[in-house]
Parts: sequence; C-alpha cells; structure tokens
Amino acid sequence: MYYENEKMIVDRNTAGNSYIIDVESGFKAEFNIIRGIAYCWPDEITEKDIERAKIDNLDISRIEYPFAGHECKEVKDICKKVEDFLKLSKYSTRKVEKVRFNFI
Repeated sequence: MYYENEKMIVDRNTAGNSYIIDVESGFKAEFNIIRGIAYCWPDEITEKDIERAKIDNLDISRIEYPFAGHECKEVKDICKKVEDFLKLSKYSTRKVEKVRFNFI
C-alpha cells in the first residue's frame, strides 16, 4: 500500500517478511515486528516490488538507491524517516516501540 503523504510503500502481504520502500530515496528495507521491535534490513527493489507498486498506480521502476553498501549521514536520515513512519504510523495493528536496522 502506498502512503502518499509520507511517500512510503508498505507491503505486508508477502510470504515471510514485510517490506517498506522510501520512494523519494529508493531505500528498501524488509522488516519483521517481534514484541514491539521492528527488525529491518536493507534489500534491493525487485521486479515483484515494481509489479506490486503498479497496483497502487505507482511506477518505481526507475528509482535507484545511490547509497548501497554505505552507512553515511544520508542513510542515517533515511533510516530515521523509516523509523518514525513505523513507530508513528497508524497502518499497523501492532505497536512498534523500537526499530533496529541490520546492515551487513
């Protein structure tokens, strides 16, 4: 589902983990919420993600994430935006108290 005000796509219908995409930056993170903690790890946008976004009339096929493999101020700012969305959003029935990012 696309959240236009926040410019975020959240998909909770996938088998296994859910994912969130920041459309402005191209950052995608898969996540799993366990006991109020959202565990997130960055991933690539796939063809399946692009097809799902088309359901919401959104073309994400051309967005690129320029910070792959880097942990810099821009990445921290994006992670903060994702964290705020997950913690403050009304989309989820589960309360998120903390967000942890796992970078490999």
